[in-house]
Amino acid sequence: MSKNKERKIDFINLITLYVLFFVMYLIITRFSFIYGSIKDWNCQHWVFPEYFRNLFYENHNLFPDYAFNIGSGQNIYNFAYFGLLNPIVLISYLLPFISMRTYIIISSIFMLLFGTTLMYFFIKNKYNSRIAFLGAFFYLMATPLTFHSHRHIMFVNYMPFLIMAYMGVDNYFNKNKHTLLLISTTLIIFTSFYFSVSCIITIIIYGIYVYLSKIKSFNFKKFIYDGLFFNAADLDGTAGRTARCDPDRCWRWCAVVLGSCNLHDRQYDPRRCG
Repeated sequence: MSKNKERKIDFINLITLYVLFFVMYLIITRFSFIYGSIKDWNCQHWVFPEYFRNLFYENHNLFPDYAFNIGSGQNIYNFAYFGLLNPIVLISYLLPFISMRTYIIISSIFMLLFGTTLMYFFIKNKYNSRIAFLGAFFYLMATPLTFHSHRHIMFVNYMPFLIMAYMGVDNYFNKNKHTLLLISTTLIIFTSFYFSVSCIITIIIYGIYVYLSKIKSFNFKKFIYDGLFFNAADLDGTAGRTARCDPDRCWRWCAVVLGSCNLHDRQYDPRRCG
């Protein structure tokens, strides 16, 4: 198949998916065009980002240490869950002429369609355009995505970056390039630190799958050794670049990371991961 014909098929498939979404969009909103809800979305999901943006306009600080009107000045990072330092929200700081409510609606729709597009090409790189269309269709029509994209946006707005991370894993093992993996993992963490833990676990699982599918014979010691390189590339680009040339540096990096972990914080506090 020629590249031009293949691109035409991709274009038709993606346009079909986009049209299906907007049909669903009209059904969900009942032609009111407000892609949101009157509860959490209207009380939190655009209100908090609007406050962060106004606070930035006042003090020109992306990470303010005091915000009296939310939490009476408590640690500002307690509200990272609602969009502080979220790269999607940060873009709105450049668009003061657009209301935050409108921006959240547009960005939620864009991220859902962006994730659908990434899913299409992620699957197509492994199979063909037909299977890619079906996979992207199931992604787009998945109830958790369609529901939370206009109800609880922080539950799903990291998903495009997770798919990017999977593509980054392929780049790492196929082309020995880790840039996409590093960038996408960083975006996941800044977008939703709550879900970043489970995302990183799935990235590692997918990395193990790709690794095992490429080797001819399994060697446990080499598996652990290569796994350290992979995690270094995932979490620290510098370590990932130099690990194969300087294995000792990779081991030192892992010792620093493991030594800085406080497992008590992960297990025994009701306000933390545990």
